[in-house]
Amino acid sequence: MTDDKILLVGGMMVDRNTKFKLQDELFTEKCFQYSVKQNQWRRLLDFPIKIACASACSHNGLLYVIGGVKPSMSVEPGHGLVTTSRMHAYDPQSGLWLDKPAMNYPRCKCAM
Repeated sequence: MTDDKILLVGGMMVDRNTKFKLQDELFTEKCFQYSVKQNQWRRLLDFPIKIACASACSHNGLLYVIGGVKPSMSVEPGHGLVTTSRMHAYDPQSGLWLDKPAMNYPRCKCAM
């Protein structure tokens, strides 16, 4: 992105009460940007889905977020995770998330 900005995308919000929460409640779509120069965080537009364990890289001014795991939409709440093949790119000029072509296979925790 830039030398001054760091982006945080999604993740899992884990605390001491985690065992009492449904799996869907642990995941978040919230995104934040940290300015190194200003030493402060600001909220960005939410990621299109709740996601954790995704991979990310920047290229030509866009932040690409690829794969990851999301909560299962099974009939039983909190039952399992789904690995995704989706890819999105964040455009800091427009402040929007752009849909990009999905990978051929779902992946999570992969190096880029």
